[in-house]
Amino acid sequence: DAVAIVLFKTFLKYYDPAGPDLGRAEIPTAMLAFMNVTVLSILVGIGLGLVVSFIYRHTSLSDFPKFETSLLFLFCYCCYATAEAIGLSGIMALFFNGMVLSHYNSYNLSRTAHVTSEQIFATLATITE
Repeated sequence: DAVAIVLFKTFLKYYDPAGPDLGRAEIPTAMLAFMNVTVLSILVGIGLGLVVSFIYRHTSLSDFPKFETSLLFLFCYCCYATAEAIGLSGIMALFFNGMVLSHYNSYNLSRTAHVTSEQIFATLATITE
């Protein structure tokens, strides 16, 4: 889904209802723009995921499970908002941020925050489907 949104946004830039169709000369430029948005979105997601994991690892947030869980959601939203603010794909950045956080940050969460976060994310996933 995220790739389809990035493709749509890329080709929307070249859409002109009054003008001619997308020409051969514009296709490489459009594909380059698509690759640029994709790669930079992935880098934003991975980079912010590593920063968040570093913060959780080197602070005593595990002493405050409520703040720990709340900040996890805020950091995820921050990743989405950052990518969208600079013209990238927030969904793609958030996807890779989630992959990094699930791999690196799950070990840094307290047991209470870990279980709570899993349950909240599972509930939200069920509701949105």
